[in-house]
Amino acid sequence: MTTLWIVVNVLIYTFILNVLYRQTYNLIFILAKRPLTWVLVISIIGIINVIFAYMMSWNPRTVITVILLLSFLNFSPSPPKGVSKDKFKGMVNDVYLDWGIIKGSFKNKLGYFGFVISSLGSYVLLFGESCSADICKPIFERMLF
Repeated sequence: MTTLWIVVNVLIYTFILNVLYRQTYNLIFILAKRPLTWVLVISIIGIINVIFAYMMSWNPRTVITVILLLSFLNFSPSPPKGVSKDKFKGMVNDVYLDWGIIKGSFKNKLGYFGFVISSLGSYVLLFGESCSADICKPIFERMLF
């Protein structure tokens, strides 16, 4: 039963973060046409997500599993068979230009990497441990004291 509970936990946690990621993309990036604001918001969500998990004393393995799974789910797709990478990039950029967003593909990737780096960085700071003289403390606590 414990394994089933962990899997359900990971799936629910991933679903909630994925919906949050994609809806902020839809509302801020596309509808409001503010891609750089979305990059900032999604990076902050990555940090807040890990801080929330740390404050709730969640299992670090669950947190990193969800971060990696979410990173995999939101990675840009490869071009379809028979379409070159350059042509695919051009088609994607044309769609963004139709929406009124210049360099949309680049800004989308910037937000993606902002989320991944902020999540992983805050994970290392909050859940990583630094040991000295047989005393292990979280890196964040060691930085403060």
